[in-house]
Amino acid sequence: MDNQEPIIIKCTIDNSNVNAELGLRVMLNGTEIMNVAHVTSTIGFEHSIPDQEQQHELAFEMYGKKEQHTEIDASGNIVKDAYFSLSNFSLDGIDLQDWTSFEYLHNNNGAGPQVNDKFFGYVGCNGSVTLKFTTPIYLWLLENM
Repeated sequence: MDNQEPIIIKCTIDNSNVNAELGLRVMLNGTEIMNVAHVTSTIGFEHSIPDQEQQHELAFEMYGKKEQHTEIDASGNIVKDAYFSLSNFSLDGIDLQDWTSFEYLHNNNGAGPQVNDKFFGYVGCNGSVTLKFTTPIYLWLLENM
């Protein structure tokens, strides 16, 4: 019998331009656990999982970003953009704001090849921000922090 408490995954997701119809899908181990077709307000994401020995993949996917959601000046500089910001990310109450364990897979909204970028808290292109981790969570945290 397992008496372990589940671990809680938390983060805050904001849309920089709520008029832009950016969608957000959250996947855990290949299963959709949340899908918001148009993020119009701050989302306080929270999900619990058992703290049993297992590998996990958590992905936050932005979809629906279009060319008109980015305003570029005559010099080619981005003046205004629609993007998601992820903040206050924690696993079982432990802050993971250094983002080094996250990967950002995108193709610049179809303007280039698929790239696997570093993640710095902002999702500006259609694509996925992924965290791979294992439970029990404290063993993973000790090895990765």
